[in-house]
Amino acid sequence: MRLLYVCSDFGIPVRGVKGASIHLRSITTALAELGHEVSILSPNPGTGDDHATVSVLAPPSKAIKQIPQQMKTWLRDRGLSDGMAREFRSLWYNIRAAEELTEPINDFAPDAVIERLSLMGHVGIDISQRLDIPHILEVNAILTEEAAQFRSLHLKALAGDIENHVFNHCDRMMAVSQCLAQALAEKGIDPEKIDVIPNGVNIDRFVCDLPASDMRRELQIPDVFTIGFVGTFKPWHGVETLVHSFAKLKRDIPEAHLLLAGSGPQENHLRELVTQLGLASSVTFLGAIAHAEVPRVLHAMDVAVAPSKQTTSFYYSPIKLFEYMAAGVCVVASRLGQMADILKDNESGLLFEPDDVDDLCEKLKRAYDNPTMRKKLSQTAFDHVCSQYTWRHAAQATMHTLDKAMHRRMIESQSDDPHQRLERIA
Repeated sequence: MRLLYVCSDFGIPVRGVKGASIHLRSITTALAELGHEVSILSPNPGTGDDHATVSVLAPPSKAIKQIPQQMKTWLRDRGLSDGMAREFRSLWYNIRAAEELTEPINDFAPDAVIERLSLMGHVGIDISQRLDIPHILEVNAILTEEAAQFRSLHLKALAGDIENHVFNHCDRMMAVSQCLAQALAEKGIDPEKIDVIPNGVNIDRFVCDLPASDMRRELQIPDVFTIGFVGTFKPWHGVETLVHSFAKLKRDIPEAHLLLAGSGPQENHLRELVTQLGLASSVTFLGAIAHAEVPRVLHAMDVAVAPSKQTTSFYYSPIKLFEYMAAGVCVVASRLGQMADILKDNESGLLFEPDDVDDLCEKLKRAYDNPTMRKKLSQTAFDHVCSQYTWRHAAQATMHTLDKAMHRRMIESQSDDPHQRLERIA
């Protein structure tokens, strides 16, 4: 099949290092490896890792890219808040993208649209209705709620209306976790319309037989008990909790080292915190790293931590969890959402109570004291992720969802007269 994967989020570069970029590349590559022809429609191709398996349709014109800055300048010159400029950019992309890219989309002639839910995004629905092809919506979060809680959302009512319109007009939805599927159902979405498809990992990229000491030498960190985190330094990722727990652990294990790979809005705060706690010589900040570098960084660790904070609704499917498991490193994670469903405490990892510095410290100390236990936990986790949580599994489940959507359309087309069908599409 020819599949058009749409992501209208300017903040997710196709060739980028953030988790959403990795997800986008990984699921489209896995679909291509199943034998489908996949093309991506995105306003931000990015400049990072190549993505040769899948074609990326032409980006929007410079006019669309320049809109936020032009609007910011106009608002600032008049002493007005400029926060809504990015939201207007997304609205303008809805209007112009399908129009500017009509020819390449028609040339590609997709059989179906798979769209990653984006704030203010409506492009995928428009294309699917114009071509009368199935539209599958991939939902990683309820974005209007997330933006209002963690960032800012000036056009909240309009964003909510667009989001609900996309929810109600897609053929089927794919939620990345059961918690998210439940949250969508509570918003009035028919649960029968929602399939749960977690994120995954490419196992082959994470298997490594070299000892951790070799990796530590490459990274120029001490060859000692090493605890680590890979990801974005955002408030809800809980890295501050990890730093405080590490400071407490150092009282019992003075030689321990903390390895932090990533960047984000909390990076400066975390660096200051490390200095305030007197940990500067025991903590290494690697900064943002290419996704291809993640495996070797994980193999330098004895324990990899996913310290996510308790939020009102933890409905994410953390890619880092699957990558930790695939790397064969002992995983310590917050007892939250999907992480608590996938990791079995004391069987395939260690779980601690979210935001609890003492509990996390106790779990890290247990991991230090029991090398044999660490090895057993990591092996069980590796076997589990191989059997259920690869990107190939996710791609196969995606195609099963698409099959259900196409089957439903076929039944409806047989029962409708042409006029009724045209009214439904409109």
